[in-house]
Amino acid sequence: MTIKITSKVWVKLGVAVGTLALAGPVQAQDVSYTLGIGAMHEADYEGSNDYETKAVPLIDITVNDRFSFSTFEGPALTMQVYENNGLRFEAGLGYGFGRKASDNAALGGLGDIDDAATFLAAAAYELDAGTGRLNFGLDIEAELDGNRKGTQVGLEAGYDLPVFAQRGMLTLAAGSTWADDSYMGSTFGVSAAQAAASTAGVSAYTAKAGFKDVSLSAALAYQVTDRMAVVGEIGVARMVGDAEKSPLVKDFGSRNQNFAKLGVLYTW
Repeated sequence: MTIKITSKVWVKLGVAVGTLALAGPVQAQDVSYTLGIGAMHEADYEGSNDYETKAVPLIDITVNDRFSFSTFEGPALTMQVYENNGLRFEAGLGYGFGRKASDNAALGGLGDIDDAATFLAAAAYELDAGTGRLNFGLDIEAELDGNRKGTQVGLEAGYDLPVFAQRGMLTLAAGSTWADDSYMGSTFGVSAAQAAASTAGVSAYTAKAGFKDVSLSAALAYQVTDRMAVVGEIGVARMVGDAEKSPLVKDFGSRNQNFAKLGVLYTW
């Protein structure tokens, strides 16, 4: 799971292939497999105004609708610990990607942020609303090692609407992310030593815990066949609080961020 400014819609629609429209054999199995390839377009560091597009493997293996291994938002192994009347709780372990000083000229001399193993926890609630469904989610990602050891809490609300004669699902979502002192200080803060070593002339800055972004997104999944689907998502985000005021954002990046994703998936 990678919270950052990325909507959880991508995960939910990706693993829903085979259940959007047609009742087929992919719904009644102890183990389901989803494989695919996707492309992701996003900023090369959080708050940057430079973007990169990269290919990503899309894998989801779910056992008894309870245990899951997924790469949709970074490698993650999760377990559903409770589900009843639209309320669901999950927990697990993931792998979070850090930041390289070589990712962007603005980061030169600031040092790397390590990749890290993460503890994941999530709560979600869904209810019928007209022809669609409202959903609310809370996600926690806490780094267990590395040199940042930061924690993020993501909040999201969305609306799912069946489209294209029940062969597709449109989801509109809004979200925000809170981060603790460790995450904010490492990601958006610049120590005096880092400022002195900066090859781009980034000034020293202290970033404290708080909300760091708000976002809007729209995603669409279309079931081409009983087992194949195409999934896409576009979104915009605005950096806020201490994140917005960071020189890495204000002077060398942009408080306005965007992202786009596209994937082709096959489930059996």
